[in-house]
Amino acid sequence: MIFKKKELSLLWPFYFGTMVTTLSNMIVPFMMLYFLNIGLTFFQISIIYAANSATIFLFELITGGFADEYSRKYSVLLGFFLSGSTAIIIYTPTFI
Repeated sequence: MIFKKKELSLLWPFYFGTMVTTLSNMIVPFMMLYFLNIGLTFFQISIIYAANSATIFLFELITGGFADEYSRKYSVLLGFFLSGSTAIIIYTPTFI
């Protein structure tokens, strides 16, 4: 048996979120083509990717404290919300 008793019924949102997150990583090569197509230079694209990595590292620390103070559930929901907001913001055709 793959799952323990009642494991799937309790953890299906986590498994589904992990699946969606993993599948969304397939868009990364197309992001490079999109950024080149809208006229960004390789240096500007590098800044975007570096800023993304730095903010992930920074918010890992902050959300750990948030999860300890409030709840892991709210921490994960906040992370999903911020990731979605960033995905919308990052596709604007201007570079600041």
